[in-house]
Amino acid sequence: MMPGGNWTWTDGTPLDFTDWDKGEPKNIKGNNCADQIINSGFWRSDDCYKTKPYICKVDKTFFDSPPQTTKYPIFANCPFPFIYFQPTHSCYGDGNFTGPLSWTLGEEHCQAFGAHLTSIHSPEEIAFLTCR
Repeated sequence: MMPGGNWTWTDGTPLDFTDWDKGEPKNIKGNNCADQIINSGFWRSDDCYKTKPYICKVDKTFFDSPPQTTKYPIFANCPFPFIYFQPTHSCYGDGNFTGPLSWTLGEEHCQAFGAHLTSIHSPEEIAFLTCR
């Protein structure tokens, strides 16, 4: 997630859901990225250069070969280590996880898999990601 007057997702999807912690986002110089607080699940603004764990998200159709007649099957086999989440029709994973990375390097790593850092659009998506 990136600010620019308004916060936006790196994958270009609209910011149609937020789960900021109380007092967030803080408009402090250098806090231009966001992360999730593990204990509470709420979001906070943070320094983009801090290394953090991350999750990549890619539309399931990226892995379809050949194209299927049903665009989004109820069950989909996402390649390891990606896991399918039916409500978003997406696969979530960390690629070949290298350990915590900065926001920029995490996004670059996700893009190598045709993905982006995860954008979150519902409480159900947060619950799915939190239980991983």
